[in-house]
Amino acid sequence: MCIVGLWHGASWNFFVFGLFNGMVLVVWRPIARFFQRTLDLNLSMRQWTGWAVTVLVSSINGTIFYIIDTTTLHTVLSHMFDFNSSFTFVWPSGLHGKLALLKAFIGFVLLACYSLIAECSGVEVIDLLARRNSLYRWSSVLIILLLILLFGNFISEEFVYFKF
Repeated sequence: MCIVGLWHGASWNFFVFGLFNGMVLVVWRPIARFFQRTLDLNLSMRQWTGWAVTVLVSSINGTIFYIIDTTTLHTVLSHMFDFNSSFTFVWPSGLHGKLALLKAFIGFVLLACYSLIAECSGVEVIDLLARRNSLYRWSSVLIILLLILLFGNFISEEFVYFKF
């Protein structure tokens, strides 16, 4: 995994990125087996646990991948897990131009709602829409199109792997 990290670039953050992924792969397997044997968790609970671990690992991974300066990386990671400091909730108006972050958050909430509906009803949302009349389906399509137009990123940017 360290070689995979170095394939992304010759920098310490990429080496640490690969090392972290390798450690997660090695450590998670016995932990998952232990929980599966000792705790009688149903499938839904195991899926939610897996989701939570994936979000945590992805948050750390993204931070390690994108922050090249080791001092800044250490500062950001230590602040991510500093549970002694006070937490201040920031309303979206206080994001000061961080529209991309707000868009990502809204997208995350929409996807979480979609997933929750599917999980609770046992039916995919798309199947629920297919059973409705055409006015309801077309209204849903137009709402989705409007959300794409409002929150989509239409700025042409170079794909991240073109740098390599």
